[in-house]
Amino acid sequence: EEEREKGHTAVDNSTTEEEVTTAKDTAIEEINKVTPKTIEEELQEAKDKAKEEIDEAAEEKKKEITDRTDVSDEEKEKAIEKVEEEREKGKEAVDNSTTEEEVEEAKDTAIDNINNIVVNPSKGNEAILMGGTAAISNKVQGKLTKYDTVRRVFGADRYGTAIAASKEMYKTGAKTVVIASGQQFSDELTATVYANIIDAPILLTEKGSIAQKTITEIERLGAKNIIIIGGDAVISNGVQSRLSKLGSVRRIVGADRYSTAVKIAKEIQKEVGTISEVALVNGTNFPDAISMTSYAVDRKIPILLTEPAKLNSNTEKLVNEWKVKDVKIGGGEVAVSKAAEKKLTAKGITVKRFMGADRYGTSVAVARALNLDAKNIVIASGENFADAVVGAPLAAHKGYPIVLVKQNAIPDSVNGYLNK
Repeated sequence: EEEREKGHTAVDNSTTEEEVTTAKDTAIEEINKVTPKTIEEELQEAKDKAKEEIDEAAEEKKKEITDRTDVSDEEKEKAIEKVEEEREKGKEAVDNSTTEEEVEEAKDTAIDNINNIVVNPSKGNEAILMGGTAAISNKVQGKLTKYDTVRRVFGADRYGTAIAASKEMYKTGAKTVVIASGQQFSDELTATVYANIIDAPILLTEKGSIAQKTITEIERLGAKNIIIIGGDAVISNGVQSRLSKLGSVRRIVGADRYSTAVKIAKEIQKEVGTISEVALVNGTNFPDAISMTSYAVDRKIPILLTEPAKLNSNTEKLVNEWKVKDVKIGGGEVAVSKAAEKKLTAKGITVKRFMGADRYGTSVAVARALNLDAKNIVIASGENFADAVVGAPLAAHKGYPIVLVKQNAIPDSVNGYLNK
């Protein structure tokens, strides 16, 4: 169509019959040259691009390793050898792919494997950053000078980051795996306490399909018990069917995120017995929920959700049923209203808020409430939930506090905590 229009224009602009003929012949010649790419050519183009991206990831990782000042030259050499191994394995997998979808999957797996190579520090304390530089910039990383080791746990996307965290936590495998939505933060966060109690990683999926790299991680773990958080509105029956080929599958599901949190709470009760204390957070926003996971895991108590303006009816029903005596609220009155708090205190319940001037201050308030210093720390984005929510189970597993930062700055409240 482009050549047709160009030819028409050239003909219209001609001033002699000879020019008309020349313009016509040129246009027809150019039209006849046009041929569509074959499927094989498109596939090869996708492979070439994928291998370039793998090379870029490998070179970035090698530079990161080389720049480390807390690692011996011997450890650096070992790590760089692993990078080269994963680079070659990835490019080979790309070459062996027969569709563009397989190429994309092979590329993402290779980049995740490269990024997940851990370089053991000679000694000292560590700060783990959740996500790449789009979540937490190198500028922020450069300010964490008190730590002997500063490293990132991340993948090509949120699903890859969850896999990276799983590999970090469960190097030798796990009997059970929890599957949560990568598109609804609340299910993963309310499941964090339960997953920690039953010693299971949390992996993420899209609603309609589960990535092959996530299937591969479940196979690596050797997990034969698979627990899906949420109904088919968040994780489809098709995904459940795919998972059933790997082991036994069951769902923990309520009518909405609030009732799903209640269902998870009841699963926690089965594991730990009587519960008289719960954590309560805003079910419509993620930062305070991330911060509260450290406290809830330490106390082995469920995280319940509420609307900001009023106490959710499903949550209230469980509080009444369990005769809860203590409620710890994550966040200020904008996150969980005074009206919701009053409804609890009217029942004779002791309520305490963990809050700061903002989400960053709240994350510090929770860490201080646990008397956790910042010797070792997980740092997550307070602006983008995708990688941040994966940090909650990782911090819980390691027993580290988790604090939030901006992409390009460490808020004063967090900075004061980190450097105290």
